[in-house]
Amino acid sequence: MATSIDLRNGQAVNLIYNLREDFYFSFSVTDQDDAAVDLTGKSLTLSIRLTDNGDPVATATTAASEITISTSTVTIEKEFTGLTARVYYYDIMNTSDDRCILDGRLIVNYGGR
Repeated sequence: MATSIDLRNGQAVNLIYNLREDFYFSFSVTDQDDAAVDLTGKSLTLSIRLTDNGDPVATATTAASEITISTSTVTIEKEFTGLTARVYYYDIMNTSDDRCILDGRLIVNYGGR
């Protein structure tokens, strides 16, 4: 899945993750003028929680190379082994600038094609 995100206020985006596959999500980040935002060198963290404000039960980071940045395009690719079929909450933070890029619900299922 690929999408474009306007960085002004972050975006609420619900995601679906099939446990039979690795998690993969790619998106581009733009500003209010629809210009690409260069995130090169920034630290990003994806946190997955059982409740909206709970402690993370799973994460992905740029430090662990699970999140990669190519100028304004962010790609997250990881196999999450501890998740079960249910609804989680997630956020993707630019921890370098303490700014939320995305958040929403992560619907995890174990479905077929």
